[in-house]
Amino acid sequence: MVDTNQTQTDKKEMSKKSEKLEIRLSYEEKQELSSVAEIEGRTVSDLVRGLIRRYVKVSRERLPRRRSYGWMIGLGLFCFLLGHMATLLVAHLHNLKPH
Repeated sequence: MVDTNQTQTDKKEMSKKSEKLEIRLSYEEKQELSSVAEIEGRTVSDLVRGLIRRYVKVSRERLPRRRSYGWMIGLGLFCFLLGHMATLLVAHLHNLKPH
């Protein structure tokens, strides 16, 4: 049974323009981050978003990619059917030859 309330909640969450992330930092870490953001003329949120985007980009390039094997399955099925058709054709031609 489908939970329509959950489905509606999921759709509403997916349509949000942004999400809020709460993290804990020491007072010193927060002060250093605020200082860097101020020097760069950015907000702390903008600075953190940029850091996260760069981290994700570097991680995607560094981590192995999940391989899709769908095309291999399709190719295998195609080859199987092609071989089956060739076998039927050879059998049919063999039956047509005079003995």
